[in-house]
Amino acid sequence: MNVAHSLKFSTVLYSKYCLPALCILLVVGAAGLFIFASFAQGPLIPPGPPGPVMKTLNQVEPRTPISSLPFLIGSSGSYYVTTNLTGVDPEAANNSRFANLRAFTNGWESTSQAGLRVGEYSRITACVAEANQDYGIRASAGCMLSECTVRANGGTGIRGAVSTTVRECVAEYNGQHGISVAVGGTVSKCAVGDNGQHGVLVVGNACTVNNCTVWDNAGSAIHVNSQARVVDNTCSSNKKGVLTIGNDNRIEGNNVTRNIVGIEIAQTGNIIVRNTASGNTTNYNIVAGNTVGPITSNPTDFWPWANFEF
Repeated sequence: MNVAHSLKFSTVLYSKYCLPALCILLVVGAAGLFIFASFAQGPLIPPGPPGPVMKTLNQVEPRTPISSLPFLIGSSGSYYVTTNLTGVDPEAANNSRFANLRAFTNGWESTSQAGLRVGEYSRITACVAEANQDYGIRASAGCMLSECTVRANGGTGIRGAVSTTVRECVAEYNGQHGISVAVGGTVSKCAVGDNGQHGVLVVGNACTVNNCTVWDNAGSAIHVNSQARVVDNTCSSNKKGVLTIGNDNRIEGNNVTRNIVGIEIAQTGNIIVRNTASGNTTNYNIVAGNTVGPITSNPTDFWPWANFEF
């Protein structure tokens, strides 16, 4: 066989040199010399089970368990309750958040008579207070309550101090008032019924009660003092639908039905417009000296500020 013939069909020489971590493959062909290198991949069987690759909850946010009382929270942080507890009284804990708590039958065997008492500027969300000796929830100044239910408490269902906001809550069958707020308070979109005294009681000035449904309370559905806005509420089957005992109130757009008195204005200097009253023993009882839209039963009287009775 001559050299040309040998090159035509190519002669391939293999030479393999292996090191512990590197293998080199030499290939000699018609076009020249080629060198290939590959690294060793190690054993295929892992040395043991895989370890954790994510942080635990305590590593992300350390939490402290509470398993018995009394328990002193002396510093900020994250705490969680490990079992049912009695006698919890966080009234001195300002700027706190309370969510998804259930407070039942408190006060009958202790000095704390409220279901839940919270400190100033706290947030209370989706809590239930039922069958407590006095208040269901007692909130200090600046608190905000939302989506809470208070039922069958011996005193007032929700008692809010100055600048408290109560929205989308339910207050039923409480021995005193359903909801009460002080100066600068707001009660909005609440359902309040079958309470032993007033449904919504405003004990201070400059408050707002709006878009609430209030029924079957022994006192007034909504009882306000001065400088309040009582707007777009439904008041049915109470002693009085809306009662104002002060001045500078705006009573507008409420529907009052089947009360003994629909709307009663006891003092001067208020404005009463766009309300509807039906089925009350007395629809409107308004003293002189107030600004009152025309009271009419004729639906063709399209006065924009008229009050209707039917």
